[in-house]
Amino acid sequence: MATQTIDQLLAHGVGQQNRGDVAGALAAYWQVLQLAPRQFDALHLIGVCKCQLGAQAEGSWFITLALEQRPDDSGALYNLGMAQAELHRHADALRTFDRALGVRPDHAASWFSRGDSLQIEGRFADAVTSYQRALALQPGMSGALSNLGTALLGAGRAAEAIPLLQQARDNGADPVTVGVNLGRALQELGRTADACDAYAAACIAGPDAAQPRWLWAIATIPDVATGSAEIAASRPAFAAGIEQLGSWYDNDTGFRRDRLELAWPFYLAYQNRNNGDLLAAFGALRGRLMAEWWQRLGISIAVPQRAGPIRVGIVSAHLHSHSVWHAITRGWFAHFDPARFALHAFHLGRKSDGETAFAQSRAASFTFGERKPEAWVRAILAVAPEVLIYPGIGMDNLSANLAALRLAPVQLASWGHPETTGLPNIDGYISAEAFEPKGADAAYSEQLIRLPRLGVAYVPQPVTPMLPDLAALGIDPARPILLCAGAPFKYMPEFDTALAMIASRLGTVQLIFFRTKNNSPQTDRLMARLSSSFAAEGLDFAEHARLVPYLNMEAFHGLMQRADAYLDTPGFSGFNTAMQAVAAGVPVVAFEAAFMRGRLASGIMRCLGLDEMVAGTVADYVTIAVRLATDEKYRARTSARQIAALPSLYDDADTVRALEAELESRVPSP
Repeated sequence: MATQTIDQLLAHGVGQQNRGDVAGALAAYWQVLQLAPRQFDALHLIGVCKCQLGAQAEGSWFITLALEQRPDDSGALYNLGMAQAELHRHADALRTFDRALGVRPDHAASWFSRGDSLQIEGRFADAVTSYQRALALQPGMSGALSNLGTALLGAGRAAEAIPLLQQARDNGADPVTVGVNLGRALQELGRTADACDAYAAACIAGPDAAQPRWLWAIATIPDVATGSAEIAASRPAFAAGIEQLGSWYDNDTGFRRDRLELAWPFYLAYQNRNNGDLLAAFGALRGRLMAEWWQRLGISIAVPQRAGPIRVGIVSAHLHSHSVWHAITRGWFAHFDPARFALHAFHLGRKSDGETAFAQSRAASFTFGERKPEAWVRAILAVAPEVLIYPGIGMDNLSANLAALRLAPVQLASWGHPETTGLPNIDGYISAEAFEPKGADAAYSEQLIRLPRLGVAYVPQPVTPMLPDLAALGIDPARPILLCAGAPFKYMPEFDTALAMIASRLGTVQLIFFRTKNNSPQTDRLMARLSSSFAAEGLDFAEHARLVPYLNMEAFHGLMQRADAYLDTPGFSGFNTAMQAVAAGVPVVAFEAAFMRGRLASGIMRCLGLDEMVAGTVADYVTIAVRLATDEKYRARTSARQIAALPSLYDDADTVRALEAELESRVPSP
């Protein structure tokens, strides 16, 4: 009789649940537990109901309790994995999906959801395989087609992603999501006009969708420009796009749209132009929208009177081994005086490693783990920082959104993405004397803070160099080797002639370029443009250039030690790579451009006392490179001088003392 009653109650609960009456279903399942306190189906279904109500943590607890009765139930395992994924516990979710698939390998939904977690973890190649398994079991599964296309895009396989995304769209996948990802794939391939068409279609499909409109405006800025004319045309197009976005938001009386889908014009900084006005307009719009979002949250700020050290928040997605961390942020955690400053770290990213542990060991508090923007706002306000510092605004969307808000009395940015932010709520920009020309203040919307020398307490990463097989890379050790290690988007078209002139003067030179880690199509577009630029000068690019695969740190340092010189990228310099080059004894040919982002390597060389390695014109740049490649004694003397002067660059704690003094001047005494 009891069993029949339980079956009836379960059937009633399932019927209620299927009709959307979750409360009624829960009531039935609780009645089952009164009769049989550890009944599997009731525990499992209560957990599912809790998840439906948005209480995933509670739901996962009930499902776990049910699995104690039946550890190999594939349905419960799948639902537990889904709850863990909703809680952003993707490593746990992956283990649970693998358990489910071990029981039922033909479950397409588990393969699909496993792919989602893999993709969120950045494991794009594994995600591709998982989605492919889902599609093999359930062909035409629109969600899997769409997400497979996105994973292929993340894996650097944009050309393969496009037909899958188009097929997903035709099979009924969300047209806004598909349109956005299709636009991203087309942009990756340099098909800007087609990308804009895809974003436009997504806007039509989703008239209340914000994301495609932002991406449409930002798509006007090329990543690897075909030439200077494309750059010139992109700037008024971007300005018009921002103006149109503002008008669109003016009509948003219902506030239905997602105000947080605010992409950043990342590639604008790589144009060797003054971007102050463009970014001020962009920042004003972003600040306005985030202020409206803030008002709807209804959260008030109260900064309590200080009873101890100054509370300083560091907000970054890169509190791990990353170029921004090594160049800028690590020195703060290493040297800030804990008696005077309490560092509160807010790690917005997903990655963690030994450097993350170091930051945590030096922080008064450390907040880590995926959460929604509102939760990050509340976490920051709970600390009540007197100062917030954003080391790299523009490197990720979340930190840029938070930086648009006023969450602390003093808010500063630094040069992790070396460009003014244009955000009204950023008060100061932390830079360095070595990087800033006279009159640089006019290029910033923030008050410019010039710390001494390089402005950072940089410590080199320990690396054991390993010389790669030069023959396998197509490199002839008997010919001059000049490294061109910048990312493809750092090479501006107006400086192509400098490389062609070096090749023309040297004849046998080998310009060594590198594929990106994800094998981005940007590299191929740069190679095609350089081939055309060289051909215009009567040169065969293939005779003078080598494109080698991405190398790990050990092999890259080994190749650096074998090179005759490192050619810094004019217009947008590289800090970490230049520091690695001087440490390897490789002379650096630096170009001193008009803005800070084009003066990082030149600042390094001047601090080393090697001003003669700094070019102010293309002709000077070519002359320095040619001499290093042809004068062995001069090259050896330059290398020796670099090595001898290196200690002056490292672990410069006085720069942190200067930053401490700056913060104390901005924060009122208690």
